[in-house]
Amino acid sequence: MPRTGGPFADGLFASLAEYGLFAKRREVVATTFLQRTLLGTTGERKSRISQKYRVLETDLAKTSIIIVDEALIRGDTSQAVTSMLLTAGARAVHWAIGSPPIVAPNYYGMGIDTLDELAFWQIWKRLPSEQRAQSLRFH
Repeated sequence: MPRTGGPFADGLFASLAEYGLFAKRREVVATTFLQRTLLGTTGERKSRISQKYRVLETDLAKTSIIIVDEALIRGDTSQAVTSMLLTAGARAVHWAIGSPPIVAPNYYGMGIDTLDELAFWQIWKRLPSEQRAQSLRFH
């Protein structure tokens, strides 16, 4: 998700298979319309996200899911989709992000004014320094 993450997902799953970790690739989250959810106020973004995404399978009991996306910016979508999948019974939801972290406000004119709006910085500042090297991997 979204479909632009497909090439990264292909490479990721091929790489996992090389290490003997076989994952079944399938879509568990559907997008119902193409409108972007990145821009606007927090309320507008959350409303669009709740309208745009839905879980395709209602029983994901004991399933570990890897969601592949091309970027993590604010984290609104990843938080909402993770909640949806956990509610549907997923045991764990992991995110694989294809791009390096976005670490500066207003990157490519995205309308982000402060570092605190970026998901990377929200996570990074909460991690103790010894965990930063252990918890985040950039490939």
